[in-house]
Amino acid sequence: MKNEVLKCIYTRRSVRNYKNIPVPKDVVDELLNAAVMAPSARNTQPWLFSIVEGQEKIGELGERALVWYNKANPANALSSAAAIFYNAPLAVIISGKSGYKWLKDDVNLAVQNMFLAAQSLGLGSCWIGRAIGLNND
Repeated sequence: MKNEVLKCIYTRRSVRNYKNIPVPKDVVDELLNAAVMAPSARNTQPWLFSIVEGQEKIGELGERALVWYNKANPANALSSAAAIFYNAPLAVIISGKSGYKWLKDDVNLAVQNMFLAAQSLGLGSCWIGRAIGLNND
Protein backbone atom coordinates (compact mmCIF):
# COMPACT_ATOMS: atom_id res chain seq x y z
CA MET A 1 0.00 0.00 0.00
CA LYS A 2 1.45 3.36 -1.01
CA ASN A 3 -0.47 5.58 1.41
CA GLU A 4 1.23 5.37 4.81
CA VAL A 5 -1.73 6.84 6.73
CA LEU A 6 -4.13 4.26 5.35
CA LYS A 7 -1.57 1.53 5.98
CA CYS A 8 -1.46 2.53 9.67
CA ILE A 9 -5.25 2.65 9.90
CA TYR A 10 -5.66 -0.79 8.30
CA THR A 11 -2.87 -2.51 10.23
CA ARG A 12 -3.26 -1.08 13.75
CA ARG A 13 -4.45 -3.62 16.31
CA SER A 14 -4.82 -3.65 20.07
CA VAL A 15 -1.73 -5.24 21.58
CA ARG A 16 -1.92 -7.04 24.91
CA ASN A 17 1.56 -8.51 25.15
CA TYR A 18 4.51 -6.15 25.50
CA LYS A 19 8.26 -6.47 25.61
CA ASN A 20 10.00 -5.09 28.68
CA ILE A 21 11.87 -2.48 26.64
CA PRO A 22 11.68 1.21 27.59
CA VAL A 23 10.19 3.55 24.99
CA PRO A 24 12.81 6.20 24.10
CA LYS A 25 12.00 9.79 25.08
CA ASP A 26 12.06 11.03 21.50
CA VAL A 27 9.44 8.41 20.58
CA VAL A 28 7.26 9.41 23.56
CA ASP A 29 7.58 13.03 22.40
CA GLU A 30 6.41 12.02 18.92
CA LEU A 31 3.37 10.27 20.38
CA LEU A 32 2.46 13.34 22.42
CA ASN A 33 3.03 15.67 19.48
CA ALA A 34 0.67 13.54 17.38
CA ALA A 35 -1.92 13.60 20.17
CA VAL A 36 -2.00 17.37 20.51
CA MET A 37 -2.43 17.77 16.76
CA ALA A 38 -5.90 16.27 17.09
CA PRO A 39 -8.86 18.58 16.65
CA SER A 40 -10.74 19.73 19.72
CA ALA A 41 -13.97 21.67 20.10
CA ARG A 42 -13.23 25.36 19.58
CA ASN A 43 -9.51 24.45 19.79
CA THR A 44 -9.90 24.09 23.56
CA GLN A 45 -7.23 21.38 23.81
CA PRO A 46 -8.62 20.28 27.19
CA TRP A 47 -6.22 17.39 27.73
CA LEU A 48 -3.37 16.69 30.08
CA PHE A 49 -1.06 13.76 29.34
CA SER A 50 0.70 12.00 32.19
CA ILE A 51 3.47 9.60 31.23
CA VAL A 52 4.01 6.60 33.47
CA GLU A 53 7.10 4.53 32.74
CA GLY A 54 8.41 1.28 34.16
CA GLN A 55 6.57 -1.87 35.02
CA GLU A 56 6.79 -1.20 38.77
CA LYS A 57 4.91 2.13 38.58
CA ILE A 58 2.49 0.84 35.97
CA GLY A 59 1.97 -2.26 38.11
CA GLU A 60 1.00 -0.04 41.06
CA LEU A 61 -1.62 1.66 38.89
CA GLY A 62 -2.78 -1.76 37.75
CA GLU A 63 -3.25 -2.88 41.36
CA ARG A 64 -5.41 0.18 42.09
CA ALA A 65 -7.43 -0.35 38.92
CA LEU A 66 -7.80 -4.07 39.73
CA VAL A 67 -9.47 -3.30 43.07
CA TRP A 68 -12.04 -1.08 41.38
CA TYR A 69 -12.57 -3.48 38.47
CA ASN A 70 -13.17 -6.47 40.73
CA LYS A 71 -15.65 -4.52 42.88
CA ALA A 72 -17.55 -3.42 39.78
CA ASN A 73 -17.37 -6.86 38.10
CA PRO A 74 -17.50 -9.53 40.82
CA ALA A 75 -18.74 -12.20 38.41
CA ASN A 76 -15.75 -11.58 36.11
CA ALA A 77 -13.11 -10.73 38.72
CA LEU A 78 -9.51 -10.72 37.57
CA SER A 79 -6.80 -12.45 39.58
CA SER A 80 -3.87 -10.30 38.51
CA ALA A 81 -3.12 -6.64 37.92
CA ALA A 82 -1.12 -7.75 34.86
CA ALA A 83 -4.51 -8.17 33.15
CA ILE A 84 -4.99 -4.40 33.37
CA PHE A 85 -1.91 -2.94 31.63
CA TYR A 86 -0.49 -6.19 30.17
CA ASN A 87 3.02 -5.48 31.50
CA ALA A 88 3.45 -2.49 29.20
CA PRO A 89 6.65 -0.46 29.70
CA LEU A 90 4.78 2.83 29.14
CA ALA A 91 1.29 4.12 29.93
CA VAL A 92 -0.20 7.44 28.93
CA ILE A 93 -2.90 8.58 31.33
CA ILE A 94 -5.09 11.31 29.86
CA SER A 95 -7.10 13.65 32.01
CA GLY A 96 -8.86 16.92 31.35
CA LYS A 97 -11.04 19.77 32.48
CA SER A 98 -13.75 18.60 34.85
CA GLY A 99 -17.23 19.32 33.57
CA TYR A 100 -16.06 20.17 30.04
CA LYS A 101 -18.86 19.03 27.73
CA TRP A 102 -16.67 17.76 24.89
CA LEU A 103 -13.84 16.21 26.94
CA LYS A 104 -14.50 12.60 26.00
CA ASP A 105 -14.79 13.43 22.29
CA ASP A 106 -11.67 15.58 22.24
CA VAL A 107 -9.61 13.06 24.20
CA ASN A 108 -10.75 10.20 21.96
CA LEU A 109 -9.51 12.11 18.91
CA ALA A 110 -6.12 12.64 20.59
CA VAL A 111 -5.91 8.96 21.53
CA GLN A 112 -6.60 7.85 17.97
CA ASN A 113 -3.78 10.10 16.75
CA MET A 114 -1.49 8.52 19.34
CA PHE A 115 -2.51 5.01 18.32
CA LEU A 116 -1.81 5.71 14.65
CA ALA A 117 1.50 7.38 15.49
CA ALA A 118 2.48 4.37 17.61
CA GLN A 119 1.64 2.04 14.73
CA SER A 120 3.71 4.11 12.32
CA LEU A 121 6.66 3.96 14.75
CA GLY A 122 6.46 0.20 15.19
CA LEU A 123 4.88 0.29 18.66
CA GLY A 124 1.84 -1.54 19.93
CA SER A 125 -0.98 0.20 21.76
CA CYS A 126 -4.21 -0.66 23.52
CA TRP A 127 -7.19 1.22 24.93
CA ILE A 128 -7.35 0.13 28.59
CA GLY A 129 -11.03 0.12 29.52
CA ARG A 130 -10.39 -1.96 32.65
CA ALA A 131 -8.55 1.00 34.17
CA ILE A 132 -11.63 3.23 34.15
CA GLY A 133 -11.68 3.08 37.95
CA LEU A 134 -8.65 5.36 37.96
CA ASN A 135 -10.76 8.19 36.47
CA ASN A 136 -11.51 9.71 39.86
CA ASP A 137 -8.27 8.68 41.53
